[in-house]
Amino acid sequence: AFNTCIRRSLQELDQMLTRVDDQFVASKSILRDGDCNAITIRDRLQNLRVSPEDTIFFYYAGHGAQDANGHFLQTSATGGNDLRRTEITELIQRHNARLSVIITESCNAAATFKTKEVASMSRHRSSGPTKLEELLLSYRGLIDVNSADDGQYGWGNPTHGGFFSKFFTEDLLV
Repeated sequence: AFNTCIRRSLQELDQMLTRVDDQFVASKSILRDGDCNAITIRDRLQNLRVSPEDTIFFYYAGHGAQDANGHFLQTSATGGNDLRRTEITELIQRHNARLSVIITESCNAAATFKTKEVASMSRHRSSGPTKLEELLLSYRGLIDVNSADDGQYGWGNPTHGGFFSKFFTEDLLV
């Protein structure tokens, strides 16, 4: 069920980004399953080709946890393949892009719980640019967001994907 939840979140995100593809040249790199590991993520982030007016958008949905050194992504069930959030931020900021966005949907604590349903929300499209278009094309700096705060868990289900991603992508399209 967890992998189904992640796939659903990736579908939602891909649909969201597809809506702004015609506004700017986008290069997407999607890592799934065994390819989504710390070594490959580091390599992709180190080898990005970025100009000073570009936006880097990094999204991760999967296991995460926290220890005395802060939040990290657990890219392997066997351990030893973790990726610290601080390292991701450093790798991305080295490129000096106009805007760097880091979005992760993961727990920020060590435990597993059963998923719960979430109530549906409806959004209405406003006139003018969407929040996503405005975000990606108008702002500068770093945006760094995880779906769970310190000591919290990320939630989702196979129907909606990660609850954070579902409402994040819906909200940015209005």
